[in-house]
Amino acid sequence: MNTVIEKHEDKTTLSYFDNNTPNYTAKRYKAIIDFINQQNKEDASLIDVGCGDGTVLKAFKDETTLSHFVGMDISNNYLELTEEKVGCNTFNGSILDDEIVDKIDKKFDYVIVGAILHHLIGENREESKALAKKALKNAFSLLSPSGHLIISEPTYSPEKSMDKVFNVKNFITKFTDDRINILGYENNIGAPVVSYYDKGILTEMMKEYTSEKPVFEKYTPHEIPLSLKLIGVKETGALLLIYEK
Repeated sequence: MNTVIEKHEDKTTLSYFDNNTPNYTAKRYKAIIDFINQQNKEDASLIDVGCGDGTVLKAFKDETTLSHFVGMDISNNYLELTEEKVGCNTFNGSILDDEIVDKIDKKFDYVIVGAILHHLIGENREESKALAKKALKNAFSLLSPSGHLIISEPTYSPEKSMDKVFNVKNFITKFTDDRINILGYENNIGAPVVSYYDKGILTEMMKEYTSEKPVFEKYTPHEIPLSLKLIGVKETGALLLIYEK
């Protein structure tokens, strides 16, 4: 069942992902799958915020002991694929809407915010960061007591280099909605506009909603694409943070 929720409108991002569907393998989420299985909660539930085409939810359904699954996305196209692939309920809406907590009448043992925060884009970097904080606040509110918020994000540093990436992409997309690759697929200066953060900024965001430190943290360094090296990026990787409510 697809439940429609009033949503934060970001038509540019929605259009981009409707035409460029990312597809992540279960291997990318192995650490999360292992964590969930170690918890061994009975009759546990999970909502995937920004579930895309349901590939990740399908992996959790196949490889964990969880019983109940929900997908949430702003794209109806994605939700149709998710319902077909996973056979679960879905919500059409944005985690940025304050009323979402009231309209979703269930709390979850696990809330996953996977590779979403850097796609929440405002007029500038500060507005984008405020949207990311709001998304984390609402996601945290969807947890049941002793539930776990799972945050998975690509990270880049230093922050000044990511300011440059944001500004270049923001400028280019005023003229075209196309992805513009230079020196390979990973070196994209076009759509979508993104606002990447470093490890310190992401953990600072969560301090506004919980005084507790992550119960699980993992950082996997990645090779820096050439275009980002040229603008001063010194470190990039995948950050996994898990908080308990």
